[in-house]
Amino acid sequence: MFVQTLPDNHQRGDHADCTTSRAMPAIDTTLALIDAGTAAYVAGRSDATNKTLAVTTGFLASAVWASSALWGYLETSACQEAKDDADTGLLSPRPILGRRQPPLLWSPPPPAPPPPAAPPPAPPAASAPDAGD
Repeated sequence: MFVQTLPDNHQRGDHADCTTSRAMPAIDTTLALIDAGTAAYVAGRSDATNKTLAVTTGFLASAVWASSALWGYLETSACQEAKDDADTGLLSPRPILGRRQPPLLWSPPPPAPPPPAAPPPAPPAASAPDAGD
């Protein structure tokens, strides 16, 4: 609701008029953690009134806030990527299927180096002549 998304017809390199601030998803994350913590606290209390209702409501509210936060982070990341593309004129190497893909949060490790080459086999040792001959 407070995050303006990229328009559906946005093309690479176009000016992006959308939200890049992650403040609202961060607030949603905080509310999700508060609701989950409160529900867990009530679940551990033996003297809570309407315990089942309170715990269920708390965890459901936490799930709503968490899903809102996730959506907000994905949309603001897509917006930031679109603005970076428009500012630099560079195109993202990732294909876009409908909506922009969220950026990778980590880079895969580099491939392992090839194993060292085995040394050539040693030539057979020459046998010494017998001393008894």
